Formats: sequence, structure tokens, C-alpha cells
Amino acid sequence: MSKVKTLEEIKKMMGEKCFETNTCFGVNRYGKYRPNITFLIPKRFETDPLEYRSDSVIQSIFILRIIDFDGSASVLFGDYWISRNNNSCFRPKSIRTATHMLICVSWGGAFNDSRGYRSEKNIGEIYFRRASSNGGGTGYDYWVFPIGFRRIVQLEEVDGNSKSEINLAQEAQKIRDKIIDYDREQKQRAKAKAKAEAEAKAKAIADSRKSKPNFLDRLNKINVRREAHGLDKFEFGEIYFCAGEHKCFYTEVNVSYWEKRVRKWDEERAERLRQKNIQEKFRPKYKAYISRLNKLGCEIRFRTEEVYINEMRMSFAYSDNGLEKFLREIKRLEEKKLEEKIQVEEKVRYDKACQRAEKLGLPKDIRIWYRDSGSTNQGKGWVIGANGQDRAPSHIYTSRRGLKQFSRYTQGDLIWEQIFPGEVVLKWSKEFSAAPHVFEVIHKPEEGLTEAQRERISEIERRLDERWKGARGFASKKKSPPVGQGWDL
Repeated sequence: MSKVKTLEEIKKMMGEKCFETNTCFGVNRYGKYRPNITFLIPKRFETDPLEYRSDSVIQSIFILRIIDFDGSASVLFGDYWISRNNNSCFRPKSIRTATHMLICVSWGGAFNDSRGYRSEKNIGEIYFRRASSNGGGTGYDYWVFPIGFRRIVQLEEVDGNSKSEINLAQEAQKIRDKIIDYDREQKQRAKAKAKAEAEAKAKAIADSRKSKPNFLDRLNKINVRREAHGLDKFEFGEIYFCAGEHKCFYTEVNVSYWEKRVRKWDEERAERLRQKNIQEKFRPKYKAYISRLNKLGCEIRFRTEEVYINEMRMSFAYSDNGLEKFLREIKRLEEKKLEEKIQVEEKVRYDKACQRAEKLGLPKDIRIWYRDSGSTNQGKGWVIGANGQDRAPSHIYTSRRGLKQFSRYTQGDLIWEQIFPGEVVLKWSKEFSAAPHVFEVIHKPEEGLTEAQRERISEIERRLDERWKGARGFASKKKSPPVGQGWDL
């Protein structure tokens, strides 16, 4: 029999809102998510008297007899009444003597779309409280019904004026009998299970004691390997062999398990030794390139199974293939660094050339329409140096993407930020196939054209003539006019 609890013990279990009377303890369960009921519990108890039941028999008997609560329901049996101070009180009791049931329905919360009972109340409950969050997304519904309560829906269209009366005492007794039978069956099952487990354990002990001599040779070999790995050896008892917290019966399953564990340890040790030998072979080969990596601003890290380069964000195996891949990446990174250096130097030279050309008063911000596909709204521009070579535009401006690097597959305004000494700037356009070619000289060097420039201009004029030779207008069917004298330079 359990001892009498003290008020201090009850407060530790139930919270500070507790008081003591001559025969019981009072527990005030008031608050945002509480039922706002005073529970009266005995001074002696073994299990928590305020623990709700939610097992299968509860779900089958009570929940379906009343309403769809739309949530997870659990039940506490006891007696409910209103005190002289108009407070709700509940004394938990056994199902054998209880007269009421307090139902707690948990609903809502994260990833849960249940929202409790959302219809009108007054379905026959003695007490109801909805305790929810400020936003109404989670909470609890508390209901008190007499044991044996059953909700009957009366539809005049279907049932007419007839009414059904429920014998509450008979219904309550049915519920009590079913729960008592269920609890008795559960106790019998638990008792049978405990008995079977005890018998199985006794048999296992007897079999282990009998089988011990058959496994000692294998266990001694296991102990040799355990000791080699720096582990405690098994101690052989009458029933168990054990080491530390490991306590095992003398069975084929247990001995085979430890044999597999030992083999695995041996394999892991052999693999670690193999990895160590491979590392010792390849680490010097990787270290030979540390100076090159330092020049590239990279740091090498030697890990257990691989070499890792932070800046590359890549790992390389301790193998010939890994080393080859490592060398390819170093070469690629060196080429990239060299290209970046050349680009920086070219940018410096370009900026200086722009400054000199600007001082000479040469044109800048030249924009020429470019479209090289289709047969309408054609246009292109060329900036040709004294050596007869074309200089690509700095950028191309498109209405959709703004400034971007020039590509022959786009259309827009070709932009040359600055024209340099000795360069000639040419523009060509053609509205449609039957329209005449329009040639414009945007800028011509004062010193005149070089022979190389003249040859390049003649080549452009020839290619334009070849491209449009035989072309006809889509609607007019007229032939494209010839290039003629072109820029006449």
C-alpha cells in the first residue's frame, strides 16, 4: 500500500496551485489551456490520478457515442459537481463507481488541420470549456457528460414527432462492464506475457549454462583479438560472458556476433595500415607542388583518405589518377591566373590608349546598329586599324539586357568607347532586301588610309555584294540593288 503523500510532494507533482483538506488534496487546474476545474485527489495513490485514458476501448465506446470531436480525445472518469462557491469540481474515480466522464480533446497545432468541435454546444453536456490560443490555431476542448450518455439526433423530417428515451443507468452499466472486461483482459495478457518472458529467460539461462563448454575455445580466440585491439577480455561466468556493460548468454548467435565484430576490427586495422602506406607513398609527390600552390594562393590539406585544396574546393585521392587530376587542376589554375594577369595588363594599356586618343580629340562613344540575321533592318559597323585588322566593339547594348559583351548572335547598338589614331570607322545599313545599300564613313584618319585598310574595305564590300546578289524583296519581288562603289574609298 502506498504511503500518504504530503502537500509538498503534491505541489512538486501537480504545481503550486494545490491545497490540502482533512481527507484529500485539491488541485486547481486553471489557465489558458486548462479546464478551469478543481480536482480532488486522494492522499494515497500509486499512479497519477489525473492521467487521462485514450486507449482503443475508450475510442470505441465514448467518442462514437457522442460526437465527432475533430481532435485527439482522452477521458478521465470521476464525479463532477458545482461547489457552494459556484466552482466546477471533479473527483477522479474508478470506472466501477464513477458517475461522470471528463473528455479532453486536443486539436490544431503545426501540420494539424483539426479545429475541435465547431457546431453549437448544448448537446447534453454538463460542462464545456474551449481553451485555445489567441489566434485560434491550437487548443483544447473540455466536456463533462454523465457516464452512459448517448447523443441521439432528432430529425423531424425523418423521425416525425417520435422521441427516444435513453435509460442512462443501463447504458452506464454497459460501458462499465465493457471497460472492466477490457482491463481484465489486458491484465491477463500482461500476466501471460510476463510469465512467458520469465520461462523463456529461465530456459535461456539453463541452455547457456549447459552450452558454455562448447564455446570456450572460440571465445578465447576472440579474447586474443580483443586484447590485440586494446580492449578488455571477456570474463567467463557460469551463465554469461561479459566485458564492461556487455553481458551475453553462451549462444551461437552471440558468439558469432563477436567473431564478426573481431573480423571487422581486423579488416579496419588492415585498411588503416593500407591507407597509411598509400599516404606515405603519395604525400611527398603532392608536397613537391606546394611552392606552385603558394604562388596561386592555394593551401593544401592532407586528410586521411584524400588531399584537399580549399581554393579549388576539390579533393584528390592518394593514387596515380588523383595525382594526374591534381596536376591538371594546377595547370588550369595557372593558365587562368595568367589569363587574368594578361587581361589586367591589357586593360591598363587600353585605358592609357583611350586617354591619349581623347587628348587628340578623336571620336568616342561610337554606336552603330547591328543586325546580321534575317533580311530587314540590317546594319553593321567596322573599326579598322592601320594594319587592316578589325577591332571588336567594347560592348553591345540591347533593349532587353542592356550592356553586355558582344556576341554575333545578338542584335543591338555596337559600342566603341574610344577611337584610336589611324583607325577608320565605317557603317553599313539596309532596310529590306530590295532597298539600296547605305554606306557611311563615320571617321577617317587625317593621314589617309593605309594599303591594308583599303584591302580590308574592298573585302567587306565584296562579301556584302556576294551575300545580297540575287536577293529579292518578299512582297515586291524586286532584286537587291548592287553594292556599287561602296564607301568609295
